Amino acid sequence: MELPGSCAPFQNFDFGLRRKYSVFVLVLSGVLLLCPSVTAQSADEQRWADDMNKAALALAQFRGKECKPILQDAISTGEKIGTAHYLFALLKLSYCLREVGELDLAESYIARARKLLDEPSQPTESFEFFKIFLDRQLTTIARQQHKDDDAAKFEAESQKHETLYDRVRREHPGYYGDVVSSVQQRWTKESHSGSNMVVVRFGITDNGAIKCLHISNSSGDEATDKAALNTVISIGEFPPPPASSAVPIYFSIPLTQKAETWAEAELRLKAQMNKMRTDSNVPLLTRINTFSEYGMLCVNKGDCVEGESYFVKALEQAENLPSKQPMAKIYWFLSISKEHQKKYSEADEYLSKAITVVQSQLPEGRDFYITLLKARANILSLTGQTEQLINCANQIKAITEQKSSE
Repeated sequence: MELPGSCAPFQNFDFGLRRKYSVFVLVLSGVLLLCPSVTAQSADEQRWADDMNKAALALAQFRGKECKPILQDAISTGEKIGTAHYLFALLKLSYCLREVGELDLAESYIARARKLLDEPSQPTESFEFFKIFLDRQLTTIARQQHKDDDAAKFEAESQKHETLYDRVRREHPGYYGDVVSSVQQRWTKESHSGSNMVVVRFGITDNGAIKCLHISNSSGDEATDKAALNTVISIGEFPPPPASSAVPIYFSIPLTQKAETWAEAELRLKAQMNKMRTDSNVPLLTRINTFSEYGMLCVNKGDCVEGESYFVKALEQAENLPSKQPMAKIYWFLSISKEHQKKYSEADEYLSKAITVVQSQLPEGRDFYITLLKARANILSLTGQTEQLINCANQIKAITEQKSSE
């Protein structure tokens, strides 16, 4: 793949372990932050990372109330390390408090973060993401409190800014894609008891060093989480980012199974679709899976409209199957696309359709059912539908306990 301009270092770059440093990286949905420029991890940084990872694991295991003392320790440690570590811990705790219903306390931690961000000494570029994340948190809290006017105001504020990460992804998609691919190519998921996905967050400095590594969304299984962290550590360093900046660009990368690069996946799927046009003997389920997979590839690359057009094709094919299970998966993919576009009500509609299909097949497909319920809980949390969120959480708890007792 030919890369533009300053992305050229990726062309023949060996992502081998060029530096066996202990690295410490933190990321929140792909952002840039200000981290101390160090090459080795201090005891405080290790303590902070351990606490952040413990809190992520507790949240994934529905032990949200246990996060408070863990993250208060992370806040104290982060304050000693640097501004970014301190802010991440503050915002993580505000998120946890919001999840367990302590909205006033969550707002107090958001206010602490806001006060720091408003100081004139803080570089605007490095903390745009934090400001966006604060407004998104406040939007959700306002919805939970049924303060619709406040929610609309905060949501409008969150959409005014663009982070350096967003600019890099828009202007240099080759760099973004190769960073993601380099991590995914090294990832091999063993047979763990956790969920299918773990999300790692890390930053890349102006000289390609990795900073602030931690788990953003836990798999629910400690061994899987550690394997994901070690995957990033094994890379050592990346080529310098194409956008010149004194602060790191942060990435958030989901890891599931051993993954091919986007370019490889696109070539494979286009070849399969070409075959489908000329060969009527291609099985129906293969057609459905090909359209669905290509649709998700488009969504992951940011083209949700194109992705949804392939999901529609997959649904048209799935209607000819005796089993409705494939339709549930396509509805789920459509909900992911709508969530990417912040069309939460449409995302919830598709998730509800998927849940109805899978529910009729229980106990078959129980793990997928839990995955769908968790996805819906996230949407309900974002839209402030507290009562439905509690009901959904109770459903997850009941079926998880049932599964554990068997």
